[in-house]
Amino acid sequence: MDRRVDYLVVGQGIAGTVLSYKLIQKGFSVKVIDDGHRTASSTKAAGIVNPITGRSYVKSWRIDDLIPEAVDTYASLEKDLGGKYYHEHTIVRVLGSIYEENKWSSRLLDDAYRDYIIEDYDTSVLDPYYKDVESCAIIKGGRVDLRSLLIDFRNSLIEQEALIEGTFKSKHLRIQPRTMYYDDLEVGKIVFAEGVQSIDNSYFPDLPFQPNKGQVLIVELPNYDIKDIVKHGIFICPIEGNKYWVGSGYEREFEDDQPTKEGLTKLKDQLSNILKSTDYKIVDHISGIRPSVKGRKPLLGRSNTHRSMYLFGGLGTKGSSLAPYWAEHLIDFMEGKHDIDPEVDFNRF
Repeated sequence: MDRRVDYLVVGQGIAGTVLSYKLIQKGFSVKVIDDGHRTASSTKAAGIVNPITGRSYVKSWRIDDLIPEAVDTYASLEKDLGGKYYHEHTIVRVLGSIYEENKWSSRLLDDAYRDYIIEDYDTSVLDPYYKDVESCAIIKGGRVDLRSLLIDFRNSLIEQEALIEGTFKSKHLRIQPRTMYYDDLEVGKIVFAEGVQSIDNSYFPDLPFQPNKGQVLIVELPNYDIKDIVKHGIFICPIEGNKYWVGSGYEREFEDDQPTKEGLTKLKDQLSNILKSTDYKIVDHISGIRPSVKGRKPLLGRSNTHRSMYLFGGLGTKGSSLAPYWAEHLIDFMEGKHDIDPEVDFNRF
């Protein structure tokens, strides 16, 4: 077995998965360290790709660049791994105020939004299921099946003998003038893509993480016949069959990563407030900690003290759309093709 690799990637959430895949595709030798952390937010997220966000219905940051790269990357992963990961979806957002209706009306007249808007959607299809639907914003979006993607790529790494199962331990790393060793593995460069665990990374201290906790339900809706993603206060997102992902909240203060009774009650109350029928079955109640960042833009760059160490993190709630584009950008930076974009350079803080 070759005991030298070009890249050691720490973490196999959506950031580490996409980065590792792209590196391998470009011909670099790669090892990935990951412990299958049960609280990783990537495995709990719906993977929604939403090009128009917020109460003011503005285009997501850099979305015109992000979506083409995301679509191409997930199509390539599907071809190589044999799964189906990217699903195009209509996103139906119920407008809850005159302010939101006015903002949406202005977007309908803006040519910059034309590629992301659907104007011929029959909103009456919502009437049998939802309360208080008067007007909606209809958006062209998508969903990435993150759980299947991460599992399939993990299995691919195992087959290639490219996965080190466990937690990265700094005491196992020896840094020498011209190279590094992790145990007996010689490493060219290390990229930390650890999600929320980056908060404790001593090589990249004092980063402006603002972690928040999200709780979601997986429910069966036997009498529900909408395969679009609907946001009516909360998201109801189709997964498979009659199973749906319902959520998610934002808790900035939390004691641990576990689901709570209060979180369950809130989600059930939100469902009862928007659905006409309460005929649903809760399959699972799960939670995770998101690696959100001040300013809501990713954190990329090279360590200020170890020139062969890099960071790829802070993707927050939009990892599905952000990861492919910024992984490509980071690889080009690590290979000396351009400087890091100032908007995502972690040294901006």
